[in-house]
Amino acid sequence: MKTPSQTFTAIDELLQCSLKHMHSEEFKKFIEFLGRFPDYAYFNRMLVYLQNPEVTLFGSHTFWQSNFNRKVKDDAKPYIVLVPFGPVGLVFDIMDTEGHVSPEDLLNEITNGGPFSVKGSFTEGQLEVVINKAYQWGIEVIYVPANYFLAGNVTTLKNGKIRIGLNKNLGPAENFATLLHELGHLFAGHLGGMQLTRKKEQQKQQDQQNQQNEKKKTGKERVSIFYHFLSKDAREIEAETISWLICRRFGIGTKSAEYLSHYNLSEKVLQEISRELMIRAADMIFQLFCKDVFRLNRKTEKEIKEPDRHPFDLFF
Repeated sequence: MKTPSQTFTAIDELLQCSLKHMHSEEFKKFIEFLGRFPDYAYFNRMLVYLQNPEVTLFGSHTFWQSNFNRKVKDDAKPYIVLVPFGPVGLVFDIMDTEGHVSPEDLLNEITNGGPFSVKGSFTEGQLEVVINKAYQWGIEVIYVPANYFLAGNVTTLKNGKIRIGLNKNLGPAENFATLLHELGHLFAGHLGGMQLTRKKEQQKQQDQQNQQNEKKKTGKERVSIFYHFLSKDAREIEAETISWLICRRFGIGTKSAEYLSHYNLSEKVLQEISRELMIRAADMIFQLFCKDVFRLNRKTEKEIKEPDRHPFDLFF
């Protein structure tokens, strides 16, 4: 019988080779790096990390020029990323740029403020949008009375449906992070293999003389989730990392580091974890449930715009 480490994909094998001496501090550094660049897909963040884990903030020539009026130095070291509909692109660390202020001063200004600072908010209305998206995929989200030490849970009912319970005593930001954690368990395969189906309702005019009389046409879209056998510690690390990555994208700071400190972060446990699976799951959850809310949040902000892609694609 193959062990989890033997079933890692090629990317996981590359990560294991590059991070073969990984321990708990290095793992924390790895996921913190992934959460630092909200304008880039997780796979590109991982690629840059493999090339140089000391990169502080990266962007393309256009990114630095249009957003910060900075020029990339002639001797700057390029880092390779993947781009849509093309081979590769090049990005550069902020330390290899020059402008009116020093890279250090600009980095301090960016990290201590702006839309992606650690202090963030999430409204009841935004949470309701995410919950409604989950409902479309057959995932029931309910509020339950829970004690101080329980934020939420996810379970499979006898009829095969998925139910996520959120602590009714928590606020929308806390419940958003909890919902992402429980969705992380689901999409990482911790509850077993399953197939989720979304029902799409499309209205069309049945009678041209009476536009209020419409007929609903139902279509289906499916997502397959494969079972991923892990120890309890590894499951919690994966789910919390997935939640942490998406929360960081919304500028919401969580106590993930404190939460993970209660679990075993030994090399043996970390060997169970699939970094590719965490990135895939985070992308999937974001695209299926959070994308619309994120776009509304950022519609007035400058950002690197990437073309829409199907939620089941691998995002680069």
